[in-house]
Amino acid sequence: TRSHKAHKEQPVFSFLRVFVPLCEIAFNTNAIIFVTVGQGFSLAKSNPEGLPYKISKLICNKIFYVCNNNSPMTIMQNTNQTRTTIRQAAASLLALLLFSTSLAAASEGASYRKPVEKDKCPVCGMFVARYPDWIAEVIFRDGTYLVFDGPKDLFHCLTDMKKYASGRTKEDIQALFVMDYYELVPIDGFRAWYVTGSDVYGPMGAELIPFRKETDAREFLKDHQGSRIVPYKDVTAQVLKALR
Repeated sequence: TRSHKAHKEQPVFSFLRVFVPLCEIAFNTNAIIFVTVGQGFSLAKSNPEGLPYKISKLICNKIFYVCNNNSPMTIMQNTNQTRTTIRQAAASLLALLLFSTSLAAASEGASYRKPVEKDKCPVCGMFVARYPDWIAEVIFRDGTYLVFDGPKDLFHCLTDMKKYASGRTKEDIQALFVMDYYELVPIDGFRAWYVTGSDVYGPMGAELIPFRKETDAREFLKDHQGSRIVPYKDVTAQVLKALR
């Protein structure tokens, strides 16, 4: 059992072995495509639940299908069609790269803010600084922030922002931070894995236990009789209700 203080996806790049040489047909060079595909997919897959990743995966799989189900001779005989397919994929992945880069830049612009003594949780009213191992935080685009004494209250706020963050919407959020249970460092709340139903309790009782790595979440689930592991997008009002 690990001390409190102490995403697996098969590579899609296998298609590059076939795809990159075909770039000679489309552009007489493979450098632009290789960088576009590699960087675009790498940035997008940093968030497996995000739309950029899902789009890039679909594009990559489509290209792989075209290349894998046609002989080199067939591809050469359909040069125009192949060129069009590759160019469309390249354009899509380039747009994806730019979009993912802009998201990364926006995320990097927000940094974790250590709560001060007077900071209170807007959900339960407790002084958050007293519970540093459980702090959760929302950073808004205008630079203001809200802090919570655990991920559970953070998600209570997110599911009812009209009540707990009046005048705000989810679109105003720039970043979320939660504390990794094992590492005790702030991590991206959007990308964290949360364990429900465990025998570990926070300041407000039953909690969502956050982890940066899914492997750590699985280890904790086994060691502490957890119920399930959920990503950010699956933490619903029903999940929170079950924690009460």
